[in-house]
Amino acid sequence: PADYDEDDKKAGQIIIDELWFAPRVFNEYARDLCDDAKAFRQEARRRMDLYRSGDDRRSESGNRLRVLGYSDNEEIEG
Repeated sequence: PADYDEDDKKAGQIIIDELWFAPRVFNEYARDLCDDAKAFRQEARRRMDLYRSGDDRRSESGNRLRVLGYSDNEEIEG
C-alpha cells in the first residue's frame, strides 16, 4: 500500500483495507485455483508475513488480514 500511486489508481487497482481469508478453502482446492485466487492467496500470505514480522505497518489500511475458520496447515499456525 505504501507504493500505491496515481498510476495504480488509473489502472483500476484498488487497496483492500482488510482482507478476509479462509485458508482451508485455498488448501483443499490448491490444484484448481484460478489466477485471481492465486493472487488473493499471495496477498494474504504477504499480509500474514507482515503481521508475523511485528512491523508497525501491519495495522495500516491495505495490510490488515482476518483469518476465518480453521486449518490443520502448520504454515498458518499462530
